[in-house]
Amino acid sequence: MFDVATALSTVDRGDGCDDVVHGRLLRSGTGQGFQTAVPGGQLSELVARTPHPPDLAAWTAQAHRCGQVTVDDQDLPTVSTTTVTPAPAVPGAQTLSYQQVLTLPGQQAELPGLRLRTVAVAAGDVLVLLRDAGTTGLDLDTLAVAAWQHAAPRLGR
Repeated sequence: MFDVATALSTVDRGDGCDDVVHGRLLRSGTGQGFQTAVPGGQLSELVARTPHPPDLAAWTAQAHRCGQVTVDDQDLPTVSTTTVTPAPAVPGAQTLSYQQVLTLPGQQAELPGLRLRTVAVAAGDVLVLLRDAGTTGLDLDTLAVAAWQHAAPRLGR
């Protein structure tokens, strides 16, 4: 178990885009997760119970508004390009799916940036989140639905 609040990063500029850029779907709660290396990158999963569940529809709208943002949290600015993709259908739950590519300003087009893909499923106070980084080739939609089907009954959903 870990405290989600202690895992948050960066300072919010107040425009809501920091949440999108940093994939911050939770403000508080507890959860269990893992991160593992897979061919082409890494995969992370988080199953969380939170008193303040994210509104994934509102988060999706914010992700559309923050399609391309320059972030300068550290010494090196980064350009975040976020593309909302069709999310898997899960009866009785909200879903979210997006891809984010991080590049350096002025980076040559032929050099790929770091690709992150996120799929989330939420209902009530339960959130299941899967994220892969790199070129894993994983079907994250199918994996997220399977993770939801596995976790939700044990969490009262």
